[in-house]
Parts: sequence; C-alpha cells; structure tokens
Amino acid sequence: MRDYYFFLCGILFLLIDSQSSFAQEVQNTDTVFTSGCGTVLEPGEYKLDKFSGIDNQVYVDMLLEHGVAIDKNYLNKLENEDAMTRMNPQMFGLTGFTYQIPVKVWVYRNNNGTGNISLTQVRQVIDELNELYSSQTSIHFYLLCNISVVNNTNYASQGDTYFNTYINNNRVSGAINLHFVINSDSWGGRAVFPWDSDNFSAAIVASSNIQGTANTVGHEIGHTLGLYHTHESARSSHVYNEDAGNCYQESVSRTRTQGAACVSTIGARKCAVNGDQLCDTEADPGLYRASRGLDTYYVDNGFNCNYQTSEGGTDNWGSTWTPEVANIMGYAYRTCRSYFSPMQVAKMYGYIDDIGISHPSFYITGPNYVCTGQSGTLSVPALAGVTYYDWETPSGLQITSGQGTNSITVQATGSYSGDITVTPNCGGPIASRGTPNPANTYISGEAVVCPDEGLIYTYEVTPSLPSDNYSWTVHYGQILSGQNDYQVVVYFEPSQQDYSELFVDIQQCGSTLSLSKYLPHDPACIDNLAQKSDSTAMKTPVGEADGEVMDMNLYPNPAVDRSVTITTPDNGVYDLVLFDFNYQMVFRENRCVQKEYTLDISSYQPGMYFVYLISQERTYSKKLIIQK
Repeated sequence: MRDYYFFLCGILFLLIDSQSSFAQEVQNTDTVFTSGCGTVLEPGEYKLDKFSGIDNQVYVDMLLEHGVAIDKNYLNKLENEDAMTRMNPQMFGLTGFTYQIPVKVWVYRNNNGTGNISLTQVRQVIDELNELYSSQTSIHFYLLCNISVVNNTNYASQGDTYFNTYINNNRVSGAINLHFVINSDSWGGRAVFPWDSDNFSAAIVASSNIQGTANTVGHEIGHTLGLYHTHESARSSHVYNEDAGNCYQESVSRTRTQGAACVSTIGARKCAVNGDQLCDTEADPGLYRASRGLDTYYVDNGFNCNYQTSEGGTDNWGSTWTPEVANIMGYAYRTCRSYFSPMQVAKMYGYIDDIGISHPSFYITGPNYVCTGQSGTLSVPALAGVTYYDWETPSGLQITSGQGTNSITVQATGSYSGDITVTPNCGGPIASRGTPNPANTYISGEAVVCPDEGLIYTYEVTPSLPSDNYSWTVHYGQILSGQNDYQVVVYFEPSQQDYSELFVDIQQCGSTLSLSKYLPHDPACIDNLAQKSDSTAMKTPVGEADGEVMDMNLYPNPAVDRSVTITTPDNGVYDLVLFDFNYQMVFRENRCVQKEYTLDISSYQPGMYFVYLISQERTYSKKLIIQK
C-alpha cells in the first residue's frame, strides 16, 4: 500500500513538471566522497554558508566594487554563452588592489626530526602559490615569520587520523594555517570551510614536486575561503553532481530552472542553487573517476587535459557533460588546473574579511620626493619576527644608512623616478611606493568641453607630483576648488573663442614645472548656446511663478566663505529656493527674504548653483559659484 501511495504521488508531480520526480527532494547519502581531497560538506552544512543560494548577480556586483573589470551584464552574457568565464590579469590591471593574506606554516616531522619538505621548499611552495593566484585573484600570500617545525610521528605519518588534533592545537588567529604532513591514508589535502569553528586551516601531504604541492595548497585554500568542488552537489551532501536527483543536480544548461516539485527552490536557476552554486563554473559530473574506485577516466590519462565526452555521459535532461578541466577546484590532474572563474574569486573575496587579519598595514612613510642634494627618512612598521628589511631604491636615490632595518636615510644624488620597495626577510608583505618622473607628467581630464551653465569638470596632474604648491589658472573659466592641490574642479564660461585653456605651475625642488591643456569647445554645445542667446530670460523651475525671470543681487560671488548675502530689488517678501547644477532642489524656505538674507553655504560642495527668489508677482534668479 505504501509503495502504491508513492507511485501515485510520483505520477502527480510528473504531471506538474515534466522535469521533476517525487524522489527529487530525497537526498542520496549513500555515495561517499573518496578522493584525493578530504574536504567535504556534511549533510545540511551548506546552510551555514552565508552565500548559499544567493542571486549570482551579487558576485558580479562584488567584483565591480573591488574594481575588477567585468561586465555588469556578465550573468546575462553567461546565459547567452557570450561570456569569458576565466579570470585574467587584464581584469585587475588598473585597480592597484591586492588582498595581503598572512600564512602560518606548520611542518610535521618524525619524532627524530626526519622527513617532510625543507623550510626552503616551503618558501618555494608559497612562491608557486602566488604564481597560481596572482593573475587570477589579486590575492597575495605571505609567510608569517618563523615556520614552525613539530617533531611528532603521529601527526606527520597519520595526517588524516590526527587532523582535528593538530589543526586545533597548532593555530594562529588572523591567518590561514597550513599544515604539511608526510602521509595521509585517505587524502592528499584537506581543508576546513570558513564557517566552521576551526576555520582557515588546511593540511597537505607534501612532496618534492613543488609545483604540484602548491597546486594542492591552492585548491585547499579555495575551500578555506568558501569554494566547493566544481562537481559538488551542495544541497545533496556526499553526492557527486552526476549522482544527484533532478532537484539537486546542476544541469549543463545555464538557464534551466527548478521545477514545481523542487519546493524550496522552485523557479531558481539550477546552476545557482545546485552543484557548487556558481553559474560560471560548468556543470561537473566528477572529472577524475579513478579517485572513486571506478575504471573510467573522464580526463585522459595522457596528461593532455582533454575531457572525454565519450565516457562522460549526460545530465538528467540528456545534455552531454562538457566541464572545464582546468578549474582549480575540480578533480582533474594537478597539471591541468590553472584558473578560477570570476564568481569563485568574488566568493573568496567575501570570506577574506572573516579571517580577522590584524597584522599592521605595511606601507612606506616619509617624504614623497627628495630634492637633489637633500636627505630624507623612509620607514615601514616593524613586523614581529622580521630580522632584516631589504630596501631597493631607483637610480639617483642613494641609501646612506639603515639598510636591513625598518627605517633608512636616503640622499638624492640627482633627479630620479621608479619604485622604492622594501621586503622583509620572512617573505612578505612587500611594500612599494612609486616616484613620478616630471618629464612624463601631464594634465588629465576631459579633452573637449562645453562652456555651459551647470557643467563642471575635474582635472588633475597625472601622476601627481610631490609639491608644496600647485598654482592653477584658466582662460575663459573659473577654478571652483582645488587651488594649491594636484586636482581642481573647473567650469568654463561662454566666450567669443572656440576653446578654453587650463594651466598649472608646480613648484618642486626650487624650480617651476609648467603644464597646460588646450580644450576645444564642443561644436554641438556651441550651437545650443547660440539658441539660448536668443532669449535673456532664464527658465523658471516647474511649478513656480510664470513670466520672465529677472536678475538679483548676492555677494560674494564666487563665494569662498561660509555664507552669501542676498538682497531684494524691492520691498516684497519672497520664497528662497536653491538648486544645484542639475536643477535638483537642495534648499527651500518660504517667505523668508525681505530686503536682505544670509544663506549658509558651509554644507554645500563646490560647484554651480542657482538661487531663486519667488513671489506671486515676480521671480528673480542668480547663478552662484561656490569655491572652497
């Protein structure tokens, strides 16, 4: 009778949604991961992941917030199979943004001090790890000083059995803890997900193959920062994606959605709630079948990194699996794995702050530039455990004392440009400061301008030069803000000329560097100005008095103080209205002006504003320029 009930229910759900079956919501926990990676999700653990099942557009927005060059419509392009799903260095080229993550390393040897990789090889592994991550993620790892060597045969030779013991006993907060063991019977690497109490920990079976060991480390660190395997069936724990039911399997299609029987996720894209829950990693059935005790390889064993579609089979809807074998979080050979997808990078970014990195910011302080014949002092914060700081300076800037310490004295023997760097002897982080070359300096900003009311422009000296004084002038315009700074805000006045010109004199080391920028007027803008000149009346704001808008008095203008004084041309009582240059109202007070009124402008940004005095009979207006 019970079987008959299930049969009827199955028929009912099939009628609701041909993609579904009653058994879809039943988790298959019989298939257990037995692979080279010991990092697995326990049943229901995905619910602890703060990103589980979110709209994948959140990842795109996170990348944009970090300055990564990715299309805002990346997700739509992904659905149309028109998106690049691999990260590349060009996506980070202009951001200058890098996460610096400290790594604490523990090396376990036998009781007699033998076995495992050397400390030099550990540093080589970290270097290779950075090679793997640097062009993919803008994440840089550096060793916390003093690699810890622990002589414990149990930890070293039974890495799987004692995993929980040593990751809890040997742990430094505010860093990723890497534990190198000699042997483990069931895995080559194992990590802890970031939502667990012993988080940001991973263990690796080390070998003399430095690049291969580093690849395993990179894979496990991906787990510590929240990434699943690409073949994971997250909501159906312990099941490879190909073994999951319809409601739990990530389909090959990027647009297929959950059917009516998938009650908790109905209507969601399968790639966003199933598999690894990231739509820009291909649906992966479980690439390396030999790791599961099966005879068939999905990736050829000739190390050509080709997916064997003839062996791979299809998803539950008949589409042939075509996963990327090069994803770092997959199960292809280590020699094949080389990239992260954009959404994988975004998810890792989302968990880095949870590490609780509290080590001091490592940056160079001191003068931006030292004039020829003069000296200066450059310093970095002292780091615990560092015994030597290696400074490098460009030609023309000589280190006269302090090399090896965290503070040096330098003397300029001539003009110079290039990077000043300092590297702690324990591997990082590296601090760097660029010094500009005046010969390559220019004024950057819009090349064509419109001398129209309300339009303002920002210009700056690029790269900015260290100086006590920048003196700006403009032909046919006014400097609104930034005088004496490397960046200014300007508006350009209508004139008989078809151009404006911007100048800056930069005082540096007793000499003056003069720069200029020729700014032709936009012809379309000039035509609009000609049409405006046919009428002397200014536009009255919508909803206010009709008729001609007349001039009024206010001073000082341009305004550089905290207030301006407004006087009325007659004895009337007026409403006061202030608009910004986009004609958005920023202030209004009714029946407040009679004869004279003081307007507080201290909270307003520099720029162009419009002041209106309005009554039932007439309207007065004046353009106000605020400078600061």
